[in-house]
Amino acid sequence: MILALGFQFLLNFIWENLQMGIFVGYEFLWNGGALCWLGPVGDTFFGLIAYSFLSLQKQDWRWLVRATPQDYWRVGLLGLVWGWSSEIVATSLDLWQYKPGIPTLLGANYGPILELALITPLAFFLAQVFFKKNSKRLKSPTSN
Repeated sequence: MILALGFQFLLNFIWENLQMGIFVGYEFLWNGGALCWLGPVGDTFFGLIAYSFLSLQKQDWRWLVRATPQDYWRVGLLGLVWGWSSEIVATSLDLWQYKPGIPTLLGANYGPILELALITPLAFFLAQVFFKKNSKRLKSPTSN
């Protein structure tokens, strides 16, 4: 789980920097933008929630080792709902606003909506690949 959350943070950090241009008053990290650090922290917290939700649903805290395509779809759908609703709440509370002319879908921009729906399953998948690759290496006999 820790590795999956590490991938989650790294991928969200990249995504946040790429989409900063859609928000009013926010700068890219290289221009001193604090949101590029805070956004990925919140997105990683969502990853923890999604992982915990599936763990409780499957009654298995190590489900990621045996994750199926259906698990990734569930995580993606959770990300889609969470991404859209968190954007609606944040813009309603005036935590941030989109620049004029930025397209939205039901009040939220496409980028933030898709961010968690795509990145969270990808981060979990990368962690699963890493686990499988390293478990095979540990199980295979070493030749001297």
